[in-house]
Parts: sequence; structure tokens; C-alpha cells
Amino acid sequence: MEDREEEQRLSFVASAIAGVPLTVSFGDKLASCDGASLRLPRSAEPRRLVVAAHALLVAAHSLHTPSLSKLIGRPRAARRFLALELQRALAGLGERLPHTIESALRVHAQSVVSGSAEQSLRRALDSKHPVVELPAYFGTVRGARLTWARLRGKQAAPPKTSHGTLAQHDDDDELDHDPSTKKLLTLFTSPLGGGPVGDLFLKLMGFGRSPGAGEGDDAGGGGAQALGGEATTTGPATQSSEQLAQRSRLLAPDAPRGFQYPEWHDTVQRYRPAWCDVLEFAPEPPEHGVARERSRIPKRALRAQLARVGVEFQRHRGQLDGEELDLDRVVRFATDPDRQADARLYSASRRTKRDLTLLVLLDISQSTADKNEAGESIFGQQRELARELVRSAHALGDRVALYGYHSRGRHHVHCLRVKGFSEPFGTRTERRLDALQPGGLSRLGAAVRHASHLLGKETQHSHRLLLVLSDGFAYDDGYEHGYAEADTAKALAEASKRGIACVCLNVGSDQDDATLSRLYGESAYLRCESPRRAVPALRKLIRSAMTSSQ
Repeated sequence: MEDREEEQRLSFVASAIAGVPLTVSFGDKLASCDGASLRLPRSAEPRRLVVAAHALLVAAHSLHTPSLSKLIGRPRAARRFLALELQRALAGLGERLPHTIESALRVHAQSVVSGSAEQSLRRALDSKHPVVELPAYFGTVRGARLTWARLRGKQAAPPKTSHGTLAQHDDDDELDHDPSTKKLLTLFTSPLGGGPVGDLFLKLMGFGRSPGAGEGDDAGGGGAQALGGEATTTGPATQSSEQLAQRSRLLAPDAPRGFQYPEWHDTVQRYRPAWCDVLEFAPEPPEHGVARERSRIPKRALRAQLARVGVEFQRHRGQLDGEELDLDRVVRFATDPDRQADARLYSASRRTKRDLTLLVLLDISQSTADKNEAGESIFGQQRELARELVRSAHALGDRVALYGYHSRGRHHVHCLRVKGFSEPFGTRTERRLDALQPGGLSRLGAAVRHASHLLGKETQHSHRLLLVLSDGFAYDDGYEHGYAEADTAKALAEASKRGIACVCLNVGSDQDDATLSRLYGESAYLRCESPRRAVPALRKLIRSAMTSSQ
């Protein structure tokens, strides 16, 4: 069970770095990758370093070179090729890695950086060319496995981008005639899907290097005086934010806004003040629609469940019966000589007033791309549930918003505003939602704090509800296991203390109840295999959350 969980976590990280789905499994004597799967020895240490190295090779297209069959039967040449290609990938994509990982890999630098995978292969096969080989735990490149995977069509396609790949040049260092080859390969799966818009988004939104967890720990010597959930606005965005905001208008109708939030350090029992940077923006929807997954959600039943929550008493006059007489109507009736006045003389208090503000927070991290036995992705099912939740709440007259979130280190937590509270729910909103695709990691605590901040500004209704749709994997650079679980539970507890009811739905996730209980703390949560199964329990969950937040 521990191996399986570790394989899932490492697959998550590898896919994010590679930009394509990459499965990590244990079993081989030497670490090796065929472009679609990465196999590691169970004793492989340090695992993250090895995974990052092989995933970076996939991102740099190192394993999609047809001539790699020349490495078959040449183990030393294969190790030399791995060392040379890792250096080339670091030269072009190193800034995309966590700082600690990048620094550890750069220790094994080569004196000359190859201009292309083909050039690395020629140098690896030339025994006279000096190459600093990597430590044995990095494994090798298996030419036979790569060739067989390519012939059978099992090798994952290289990450695509309209801007080309890593710049490649020949032995004379002449650049390719196509200037687009000078562009760096985008690292993550775009939350806006493929194509020029998605690629440009990734470039502008700053998926970059993030300091390690130990860097600047508890900067400023703060503590719990930095109240959990309180946001500090940092202008249009953080770091190189003014340029980012200015250029991002190409994609968004308004400039991205930056916020800073603390993070809870469970070991020392105090907050890390201003620890996470959250960037909120409204992505421009693509021109063409995207196919949706079938979800078979009972829409009428879902609306009926929502219709019975967030409702308060409202005085109704002119009733045939009620708790008290309506004196104005009684007088008019008594003074009417022909008794033609309306005989509905009572007033009654009934639960008919909609009094609910709802924010749906949708996990769009790479781990939600996993598929169930029916071939349906977790993300696709949760996206359709989010769609119907927002549609139903909007039809009932509630004030509702929909945000997606993913992250890449504590300085790059992105919240995509699919629908703001004041926006109508229509074609534009649905196109934004359709265009979202899984990518990046999941710093759930920061996303919850930002959602709580947004709900905290909503004062029109007395009931405020945060509904999180996630696969239950809180994982990011320096954010995992007990640390991530404690911070997420703390963020949800902060929201509850502010009077915000929190409900967490895990649709299609294979996380066990013990993990989810630690992750969500005292918040109401439900784990179910499909959106259809979540609907009958929704009203009970929401009422329970509302009771605990009062």
C-alpha cells in the first residue's frame, strides 16, 4: 500500500515536470524511462532527484530520437547519453524545477552542453569525448525499450507547443532556420488546453522556479499574529507582476490580482506569514468548444437538494390561513360594503427566502487526470458536477461563483475565475469551464484561504458555503504528507470560524477515509465513485457544515 501511494505521488510530480502523463512504478534494477512510464528500483534514493531527471528528459524530447537504437548493447554509452541530455535539458528548462532539485542536478554539470539530442548521442558514442557520468542511482537509457515502445506506439508523444521545443542546433552551433525553435518548451499541461492560447498563457503566467521549503522559513519571525485566511493584496501580481499583468490582458478581460496568505506549520504550531502568493485571473475562453464527458447527473434531484438549503423565513401577506391577521386587509374587508375585497386576511412566515452565497472550488491539478475503470477522468466527472452545481444555484437565485485552482510552488498558486459572483452563468462561462484541463500541482490550503477571502467579502446573504471538488491529493513543492494535511485542515477550520460552511466532495478518488479525515479535519466531506452518487447526500452534508460554522 505504501509503495502504491508513493508511486502515485511520484507519478504526479513526474507528469507535471514532463508535461505529459508519466507513470512511475517500482521493480527494475536500474531507473529507466520509455517516455510513457518510469521504472525505479525500490531502493532508489534520492527518488525525487531521479524522477525529476528522467521527467526532464521527456520534457526536452531526449527520448524521442529515432537513433537511440544505437545504444542497444552499449550500457556505458547509454549512461553517457543520459548525462549529456540531462545537462542540455537543465540548460533550457532548469529554471522550471524547484530550486533545491535544480541545484542538486547542476552539481553534475558537463563542460560542454550539447545543442541537440542527436549531438548528445554522437558524443556519447564517441569514447574519446570526455563525459562526466552520473552516479549509478540515476539509472540509464534503454535503447531497446525505447525502440520497442516507439514501434508499438506505446511511447507518449512529446509535449507539443506552438512555439516549438528546446532550441536545437548542429555541431557548428548554427541555429535552426525556424526562429520558433529558440522558445523554451512549456513544462505543464495548460489549464486552457493546447494551442497558441494555452501556450501563451503558460508563458505569461510564470510557471517558474520555486524556493525550497526551507528557504526563508518563518521569515520575519511572525507567528499566529498573521491571522489565517487574511489576505494581503500585492498589486496586480507578485514578483515581476506589473509586466505580467500588462501582458496578461491578451488573455483576460481584467488584470491578474496578487494576494499573499500565511501557511500553517504543524510541527512548530504557528503560521508562516505571507508564505504563499496567489494569482487570480479570468482566462479568456477559446474560440471553439471542447468535448464534455458524460456524467449522468440527475439534474432535477440536484436542484431539489440545493433548493432545501440556504433558505430563511419570509413574511407572506394575503394568505388564506396563517399565524396572525393582516390588519390592513381586515380593515379593507370590513369597510367594503359589497364584501368584494380579497378575503385572504392572514399573514404567514414561510421558508421561502433564498439566502445563500456559494463558491465552488474545482481542483484542476495534474492528479485529477487519472481515469476510473470506465475510462472516465476524475477531472471530467468533477467538472460536470461543478457545472451542474453552479447552473442549479444560479437558477435558484443564489449568488454563486466558480474558481479552478492549481499551483507550482508556494509563489505560484493560480486561481482561475471561471465565473465571478457578479457574472451571469451563460455561454462564455461554460466555454471557460470546458477549456480547463488538468495541469500543475495542488496547494490546497492556499486555494481554500483565497476562496474564504472572497466569500468573506460577500455580505448580501447570511449563509456562505464553500464547496471544494478535489481528488484529495494536496501536494506541491515542500507541501506534502502531514504538513499539507495539517495546513489544509487549518485553512478549512479558519473558514468555518468566519461563518463559512465548508463541504468537500471527492468524486472518483481512491484516497482512503483516514487520509481524507486528516486532510479535511472537522469539515464535512464525502468520497464517492461518481457525481450521481454524491447528489442524494448533498443536502445533509451542507446542513451539517452550516450547523458547525454558526
